[in-house]
Amino acid sequence: NRAVSLDALFGRMADDLASRLHDTTGWPARFDLVEELLQHRIASVRPPSPLVMRALRQLRRSGGQVPIATLVREAGCSQKHLVAQFRDELGVTPKVLARVVRFGRALKEVSGGTPLSDVALRCGYYDQAHLDREFRALAGLTPSRCRDAAAFIVASDR
Repeated sequence: NRAVSLDALFGRMADDLASRLHDTTGWPARFDLVEELLQHRIASVRPPSPLVMRALRQLRRSGGQVPIATLVREAGCSQKHLVAQFRDELGVTPKVLARVVRFGRALKEVSGGTPLSDVALRCGYYDQAHLDREFRALAGLTPSRCRDAAAFIVASDR
């Protein structure tokens, strides 16, 4: 949740990137240039530690519903250490990632036409009101509006 300068992301390569973007004609070519650079950067980054990968798999498998205390216990480390590892390697805490994973699952179910009360129950929200608050916080829309938007996108792709 912060904006950073090109220098902070690319170091000495930032000036070269800015110059190449300036010299490139057309937005598609500029996006291709940035995408190529980002793919190169991603390929050169070391993968997350086994500790983080194990916890990440558990979060995904559970749809974001595994308690953080369970992740900590199974990791065999302190909560402070696990949180620090997540922040360093993924940029978010386990709790935030669990929230996003749970939201992603709920979004799929909402888009698929599942009744909202069932989505809330299946995805680990306290009730439909809690589901509604999460959608407003993370998507800026109610679940019903998200469903309508998904239906519009599908219809316009035909």
